[in-house]
Amino acid sequence: DPSLDRAEVLLILNLLKDRKFDQALEGAKKLQEKRPDNPMGYTLAGLVQSRMGNEAAARKAFSKAFEIRPGDPEAGINLAALAARKGDLDKARSFLSQVLEKHPSDLRTLLRLASLEAKTKGVSHAIPLLERAINKYPNVPAVQFQLGQAYLATNQPEKALTTTQEMLRHYPNSAALLELTGDAYLANNQPADALIAFRKLAEVKPKAVQAQFLLSTAYTALQNWSGAMTALKAALKLDPGHIPSKIALARLY
Repeated sequence: DPSLDRAEVLLILNLLKDRKFDQALEGAKKLQEKRPDNPMGYTLAGLVQSRMGNEAAARKAFSKAFEIRPGDPEAGINLAALAARKGDLDKARSFLSQVLEKHPSDLRTLLRLASLEAKTKGVSHAIPLLERAINKYPNVPAVQFQLGQAYLATNQPEKALTTTQEMLRHYPNSAALLELTGDAYLANNQPADALIAFRKLAEVKPKAVQAQFLLSTAYTALQNWSGAMTALKAALKLDPGHIPSKIALARLY
């Protein structure tokens, strides 16, 4: 908020970071007195109370901030987190939805609501929110990755690949991204392309059992039994107790 003294807010946040809770709370109260029409003083007080474990006091402070400025993202996100912690997911959804009514492109709120919808209603309900986020923030890796995961989880591998291929241009050595890409290729019946992705993954993470195991799945899809066996033996050399590799190897004999 440009109307606030940024240095004053940063001081309170630094006190909170240093666990100087009494001083941080005093600073937040002074800010409330100085600017009673601004939610930040109450939001900061809520953050301090939350860190101190005083959930009731934190909820009261965040609620005041939300009352002063309905739909305020900071207050709404924190109220949603407190509600979710108590298991009241409908209330958490309500707070996040109220934020988006006022700030329809707030990235943190879109991602939190997407996560909540995925957990409570299913991944398909998260996709419209993630698509809204990526339309507004097309180059944010976290949004691209989550959307790719959501597409794959809802049997839309082609859309997942469109997302991951764009990301690979910028992050060619991302292990998580290479794994997601390989999985999407397999789901899209493109095992040769999956093999390329998993080979790259094994190069990036040469000591990762999962990389070798995934490599074996691509070889198996290609009916390259010797390649699959070699990859599985490499996986078991890295971790002799890796159960999926043991099972897969037994099936090849």
